[in-house]
Amino acid sequence: MKTTFVSVLLALTLFAGTLSAAEFRPAGVWTDAECFSDPPGRYAAERMIDGDRGTYACLLDDTRTGSSTAVWPHKAAPPVTATFVLDLGAERTISGMRFVARNAWVYVLAKNVTISACADPQGKEQIRPLADKQELPATSNSNSAFADWPPVTTRYLKVRVNDSYQKRYPGPWMLEAQLPWSRKVGLATAGDGRNLNIQIAEITCYDARPDDYPVKNPPDVAFPRHRLERDWLYQDAGLDIARVFTSSSDAEKERSMVEKVLGQVPEASGLDPLRQRLVQLAEEKVPASDPRWRCLYLDACAARRRARLQPVRARATQFVYAKHHVFGCMQGLAGKYDIPDEQIRDYTPGFKTGGQLCLGTLLEDGSVEHEVLLEKPEGTICYPNLSWDARTLVFSMRDNFETDSYYLYTMDMATRRVKQITFPIVNDGKPMPVADCEPTFLPDGRIVFTSTRDVHISDCWYRAGGNIYCCDADGRNIRRLTFDQLMTNNPQVLEDGRIVFTRWEYNDRSALFNHPLIVMNPDGTAQMEYYGNNSMFPASIIHARGIPGSPKAIALIAGHHSIYKGKLGLIDRSKGIQAGCGIELVNTRLDGRPGREPADSIAPEPPDPARPYLDLKIDIFGQFGPQYAHPYAFDEENYLCSFCPEGYLPPFGPFNPPLGVYYMRPDGTRELLAFDDWQSTGQAVPVMSRAAPPARASLVNPADNNGIYTMQDVYQGPGLAGVPRGTAKKLRVVALEYRVARMGYGQNGGECETGLCQTPISLNSGSWDVKHVLGEVDIEADGSCSFAVPAHAPVYFQVLDAKGYTIQSMRSWSTLQNGERLSCIGCHENKTDAGAQAAPQITTLALSKPVQKLQPFAGKEHPLVGRLASQSWLDSVENYLGVNAPRSLDADAPVDGFSYVQEIQPIFDRHCVSCHNGSRIEETKISLTGEAARPESVHLIGAGQVDPKRAYTQSYVAVTTSGDPDKNPWMQWLKPRSRAVMLPPYHTGASKSRIMDYLEPAHYDVQVGENEKRTFACWLDLLVPFCGSYTQHNTWTDAEKAEYGYFQEKRRVYAAAELESLRRSLSY
Repeated sequence: MKTTFVSVLLALTLFAGTLSAAEFRPAGVWTDAECFSDPPGRYAAERMIDGDRGTYACLLDDTRTGSSTAVWPHKAAPPVTATFVLDLGAERTISGMRFVARNAWVYVLAKNVTISACADPQGKEQIRPLADKQELPATSNSNSAFADWPPVTTRYLKVRVNDSYQKRYPGPWMLEAQLPWSRKVGLATAGDGRNLNIQIAEITCYDARPDDYPVKNPPDVAFPRHRLERDWLYQDAGLDIARVFTSSSDAEKERSMVEKVLGQVPEASGLDPLRQRLVQLAEEKVPASDPRWRCLYLDACAARRRARLQPVRARATQFVYAKHHVFGCMQGLAGKYDIPDEQIRDYTPGFKTGGQLCLGTLLEDGSVEHEVLLEKPEGTICYPNLSWDARTLVFSMRDNFETDSYYLYTMDMATRRVKQITFPIVNDGKPMPVADCEPTFLPDGRIVFTSTRDVHISDCWYRAGGNIYCCDADGRNIRRLTFDQLMTNNPQVLEDGRIVFTRWEYNDRSALFNHPLIVMNPDGTAQMEYYGNNSMFPASIIHARGIPGSPKAIALIAGHHSIYKGKLGLIDRSKGIQAGCGIELVNTRLDGRPGREPADSIAPEPPDPARPYLDLKIDIFGQFGPQYAHPYAFDEENYLCSFCPEGYLPPFGPFNPPLGVYYMRPDGTRELLAFDDWQSTGQAVPVMSRAAPPARASLVNPADNNGIYTMQDVYQGPGLAGVPRGTAKKLRVVALEYRVARMGYGQNGGECETGLCQTPISLNSGSWDVKHVLGEVDIEADGSCSFAVPAHAPVYFQVLDAKGYTIQSMRSWSTLQNGERLSCIGCHENKTDAGAQAAPQITTLALSKPVQKLQPFAGKEHPLVGRLASQSWLDSVENYLGVNAPRSLDADAPVDGFSYVQEIQPIFDRHCVSCHNGSRIEETKISLTGEAARPESVHLIGAGQVDPKRAYTQSYVAVTTSGDPDKNPWMQWLKPRSRAVMLPPYHTGASKSRIMDYLEPAHYDVQVGENEKRTFACWLDLLVPFCGSYTQHNTWTDAEKAEYGYFQEKRRVYAAAELESLRRSLSY
């Protein structure tokens, strides 16, 4: 190892002026660690004590416990470690140490340190431990991390770096997404995961905590002064502020900064004294290190701040906001709730207990008067929103992360009286916790919110999902509005009175690129795409709100594998609704500079030509450079928003510094309103009365079991492009059943990615979900059809030809309310198109006939359709939940969903097994008998890491080649993780599968009936599901059945409570 000792005596200056009397720089440093040597000396240990934050020491990992030569230094491995000793020059009393990060977007500073006093420059004698394995917060962009201990007198300090943040960046996102994005837009980066080192820009010591030491704000403080000043510097000097106010020879940069600030202040603001000071400093050639430059700059910024805040003060002088951790989990939008009874809880690295509900008052001088309205030290408070008259605040709160969950509360803004309005249901003496979040007031005074009361988890991840509900202002009459899988969240009201929200959705397609915006009426009717359900970019649009007086919306443009933050954008649907068209990024550009730029230039750039529908740069968009959360627009030009100018390059955390609340404009103007080193701040809303949008009358007819879909012409739109008229004969209606819990897990794949599947109902790359074929309807000669489907059922459609082969599949879903009528123009048409109509034709054929009832598929009526023909949806929980009603835990119980054993195995038994059996396997190559599969015959993706907990049959394993269409000589089906964008007609499935020919008489004179062939084709086009329920063919233990049964019962209990409330309100 290389040994270095240097002695440094330099002017004690930092970026913003002289060091405080309590803070000083070491005089020398010794280390036996190697330093990065290209070029020699640039990254030497003495760089950490040279007084220049623009340089840094780069200490290489000194343990070399690995074996790889693909990293540097060779054989280095996490944890990344090093040792150095600081010489203070003389005996000093000290109580802490500052570590300054280099100016880069990623965290490469020390993560964990042990600090000791010692009696010699090499740290070998009289060792006195001061701070043992002290964790340092993640730090970047010239920010500081601190280590503290009780005061001690010593000359030498030994620092052992036990770990570095270098190892925290997960692949493949760092190498394939984060670093390419950063390089593309010109952001300084470090930490590619291959160079294992510790980078330290500066170290100082102190005997009293510096002013910028991170502490929790006192209740009357909106933000620490040091954060405001740093943010001003970021705006005027850029993020590289390491050398501002340090030059001892000139002040050109500082003069330019002051002139820039003064140029942004109206002349009527009394700037003459400031200009005179500027002239004097310039004429006297005062160097930048003179404190008068910094003082002048800050005074100019204060004048600019007063002017900037006048527009927002003219609208509202007060704002409410919450302090809370950054929401999300390792799977982006899927896991923010953390309900106490969830099966698995995986907090983000940025998770932190504690939260406050706060009120800020903007004063004329630019200061913020501050009040903490509520605090929950062991829980959190989030999602505040005000009634239209600003008299009532609604928010979500939990007392404790271990024992409580999120419920809705209201606060009277005049009296500060708080009232809980939603509660968990108590079943058998125990509460069944749910999360009620994201409340906002509807135009008629009711509240819309997201909740986990529906009880389901995501297909690919094990966290609780949510749906949208509404209730009265006092929490009564809770009604479910959406019936979606995965995560439906963040409902907000548009200017026209509709609700806009984000829906994570994938049905037979990739899980990464579909978090579009959906809109609906406040009664849940007219659910349809608002933006981005048929393109890879943006992968996610979150935190959308309407803009008063504008048809546009404001939202965050983000990715899937990311947390609740991204880039700030305005959405103008008149310019497009896919692929970034109509989206304008505002306040900062992609490269971090202030301003605005259109997003339609952003396009997928798949690095692997063999996977043209996978680009992790889109999957993780917005997680580089400055980042935003929870915007609120006064109009198109003035916003409140959470913001971090440094940004967080690691996509999953940690998140330091925290988000702050800002007033901002699209041109890059911003002013800090609230910030706390203790916890992120956000979800700000102004305290002001607003004109409510029009209250839309309900279109729901509770007496009707069904809703009605009307399609004008299935040939319109790109979905059936090139398909001759007359080809489409029927429309298949398929309903989706959702998981209540995780019990077993597998992996599946597709054109985009390979990943997890929870409680799998297929083998490997088969269908994600249990699918119920509710029936079919006829398509008229002009391409139209009109038909009824059960209300509350999430359904999708497949256009069929005369053979029953799928021409096009929806790969999304739609839900109708009772008595609702919803129409569309064609197949995947642009939702802003009006549609064409032939001049001589007065109406479509479908509208000239009675509405069709669902025809039994292959002669079999679905039980739900049959029950609703004679019963009301209000008669039972089973009728209300429909295909998502609880199921028997008996593995062999009959099921309602499409089941291989119930539908396909009988076809093989009748027509195939006489030849295709075990005794003739050498001759026929495959056995189609239905006995249990031998374990060695089941080949799992991720074998050794997955456990589907399914009793697959031998014929299913054989005919699907263990669920792998790429290796299947007889059948082709769409892999579940297929492209996010629309498929061409007849892309795959029955129309591309040779096995359909084997069902014809030409194959050894088999006599397979037409319904049997249509059933087999349907199975292929449903992506070869094995199970017709999530409980069918399970191999669960009694304990596992009890666990799954608990969540089924929880779903039933909450549905029963809602149903009983509906019955009362309808006098049923």
